Amino acid sequence: MYHMTCVRKDMSKKLLNVSNRANYGTEIEEFLVKWDNWRGPEDGPIHPHPVISRYVGTILMLAGNS
Repeated sequence: MYHMTCVRKDMSKKLLNVSNRANYGTEIEEFLVKWDNWRGPEDGPIHPHPVISRYVGTILMLAGNS
C-alpha cells in the first residue's frame, strides 16, 4: 500500500490545517524549509511527522501517464 501523504500542491496548508497538528510539535517550520529545499531522491526521504520520519527509508518515484 502506498500512502500519498506528501503529494500536495501546498504542503504548508496540509500541515497547518490538520486535526492532529499537535503531533507534529514545533517541527513544522523546520520541515517546510527541508521540503522547499528537497530536490529529489538523492537528498534522502523526509516526512513531517517526527515519529514517522524515523521509519521512512525508501523513496519511490512514479512516472505519470501523459
